[in-house]
Amino acid sequence: MGWRGALSVMVALGVGGASEARAANWSVMGFEAPQRWREDADTFRVLLVQALRERGVRVAQDETAPTCDAPACAAGSGEHAVVGSLRKFGRRVLITAHRIALSDRSLRGTAQIPVGSLDELDLGADRVAEALVRNVPADETVELGSVTDLEAEPDRRRTGARGFAFGLGAVVPLRDGFADLDGGFSIAGSYWYETTHFAIEPSLGLRFSSTTGGDRAFVAVPLDIGGYYIPGTKDVAPFFGGGVGIRYMWEKRRTTQVLGNVVKSESVLETDDGGWGFGLFGRAGVMFLRTYDVRLSASVRYDVTFMELNARENPQALGVDLTVHF
Repeated sequence: MGWRGALSVMVALGVGGASEARAANWSVMGFEAPQRWREDADTFRVLLVQALRERGVRVAQDETAPTCDAPACAAGSGEHAVVGSLRKFGRRVLITAHRIALSDRSLRGTAQIPVGSLDELDLGADRVAEALVRNVPADETVELGSVTDLEAEPDRRRTGARGFAFGLGAVVPLRDGFADLDGGFSIAGSYWYETTHFAIEPSLGLRFSSTTGGDRAFVAVPLDIGGYYIPGTKDVAPFFGGGVGIRYMWEKRRTTQVLGNVVKSESVLETDDGGWGFGLFGRAGVMFLRTYDVRLSASVRYDVTFMELNARENPQALGVDLTVHF
């Protein structure tokens, strides 16, 4: 049974090297644990004794050692005693082990290692034994193929990140769409569902011209759904893809009308037009802090809507967006 989530590792190192640890005669006391984990704690002690012996440590034979999790209660027949505890840590199990010098009750090393569940105590025993014997930080005991929470990269523990996203950006019209204006602004809300290498995002947006008055303006309301490929698995990861949607678009623009063949006169008219159309878009960007709960992304988007407004067909635009993913 596995656990998810990112976990911390803390190792406090004391005096003495690996050669001293291998030559010492150790005692392993019972590990403190909640009553419902009592049998599991006894099993962990057996597993730890076995792991220490596999690493060349001479462990005293004591099948009925009392429980202890602090230097004050450490006891045994050897030069060192290992004491510790199993504690609930969120939905995980936190293994804490101390190596105590029995001559003066001094702390020679401490390892704290979280595992996904009680079913992973054998892996935890190996990591604790390796850390205490070698006097190295626990993260230096990582081995290829291990499955504890400590040793799995955060992105490989992710079964899916989902949540709302909110973005702000700029719109740059192309050709002669969007009332022939140079630019505008955009806001968008979406629901982002992400797996290791793929994301799906339905979104609702609003795009509008940067001028609030005058004879030209535009408003677009896109309702889209997009899919994106995410090739990387690190905190900074690119993504690209595209999607489809329907959009409501409205624009007001100024047009010049010429009357007469011989004597010509010109008049300037303001016309507005609006309607619904089918649209396509392509998008590429970079996601930051991907393995965190709150993430950021920056992207560039090309957008086209298949409709006619004021005798102009298929308005197109580029968009630049900064999005926060919750």
